[in-house]
Amino acid sequence: MTDQERAPDFSIWSFCYAKGEVPRDFIEGSPVGSNQGQLEIPMVYSVVAPAPSSARPHVFLVDTGFASGRSMTGRQFADFETPAETLGKVELEPKDVKTIILTHLHFDHVGNIGTFKDATIILQRTEYEGWKRALKMLPDQPSDKRSWIMSSMNLDDIVQFDRAIADGRVTLIEGVHEVCPGIRLHLAADTHTFGSQWVEILTAEAPYVVAGDAIVSFANVERMWPPGYHQGNCGICLLATAIFKVSSGSQSGSGSFPATIWNCSGGCRAGTRDAIRLPNSMWPWASVRMSVVQHSKAILPQITTPS
Repeated sequence: MTDQERAPDFSIWSFCYAKGEVPRDFIEGSPVGSNQGQLEIPMVYSVVAPAPSSARPHVFLVDTGFASGRSMTGRQFADFETPAETLGKVELEPKDVKTIILTHLHFDHVGNIGTFKDATIILQRTEYEGWKRALKMLPDQPSDKRSWIMSSMNLDDIVQFDRAIADGRVTLIEGVHEVCPGIRLHLAADTHTFGSQWVEILTAEAPYVVAGDAIVSFANVERMWPPGYHQGNCGICLLATAIFKVSSGSQSGSGSFPATIWNCSGGCRAGTRDAIRLPNSMWPWASVRMSVVQHSKAILPQITTPS
């Protein structure tokens, strides 16, 4: 029996809980996206839940958004909704959420963990420890948005997170982690942040991905160009983008599976079942395989390190 045959029948809702506006090169990269005005972007978190008839009715929340509609730069986000308002649209309440999966610790992904007081929280250890090291540099820098370290961080969120650790609510994981049959977490270290992760969801229909900010826009995939804003390594961001690249005429291969990027806007061209391997001379520590089937939007990665 395959993983997909064993997987429960999950439903996935990705919610736009607010709308922001950023320069185009923030998303699409510089200089290709520079001097091209502003982009409206959705602020997103996602609910993953099995069918109501499931023997394990467990509601997962991927990221928690932020607690107010005020941006880190002082601007007001448009159409802001609280978790109670957003979850109410699918007849859920914050108390129904049993597990929170945090893709990373930026303010727009971790700002509401206090709303879900009974939920356990899963985060990559690399993400938590990386930010704790970075925050130790703050005594020598401004503690507001003038600091690159703080450009997407809210210190109150870290205080809340540390309190959740003290309360025994947090599990810090390392690398690939199966939350339950059908939900698997993957580390994308040193990309958007120190330890960003993305969520693979197996269903009877097909695999799906809740990408967090591991992929910012399909424009990055089409052009193979990292976004203008990230706090990891630019080259590794490009490697992560290559994972989702739909490439025609590439070498034949196997070992991957089709998927949909669940919470990215736009779409990639559909292609045939191909695979691409990045030359080891480009990234000697890893090889990347990927495939796509017709009508799928993108792909899930397999990253292997040489033995």
